[in-house]
Amino acid sequence: MSMEKAYIASGWFNPEWLQELEDIKALLDKHGLKYFSPRDEAICPPDAGLDVQQEIFDGNVNALQSCSWMLCNTREKDPGSVWESGNFYGQGKPIVYFAGGLPEGALFNLMLAKSGIKVCMNLAELDDYLSRCVEAGHLLEEPYAGHIE
Repeated sequence: MSMEKAYIASGWFNPEWLQELEDIKALLDKHGLKYFSPRDEAICPPDAGLDVQQEIFDGNVNALQSCSWMLCNTREKDPGSVWESGNFYGQGKPIVYFAGGLPEGALFNLMLAKSGIKVCMNLAELDDYLSRCVEAGHLLEEPYAGHIE
């Protein structure tokens, strides 16, 4: 599975979420991986007109279509990120989920678990996974085997 360019689906709507997104981007940079992050491309102001909303939506959808894989942060089950992962799955492209916001022993969602090729529960696990993928030259498929909700 190609690692050409990742789409990062992630909320950034409070300081903790934003830091986690920056940490994820830093790991991708560390491993020399290219990515598209909507947070870096265009932020839609709450009072944006319909034309601006459509332009930003279209830009993100185009990025979803052009990226080869997705790294989806599931913190707080951000509705935009969940929508993006469903769109990506519908395109038949691989999704790696990052569930760093889950408390120890928490259950992972069945639909997300089955739609992804990997679920990483913390940054160290994501770092290790990306390292092994880069070494292999492709994304590794490691289905989630933990308990589900």
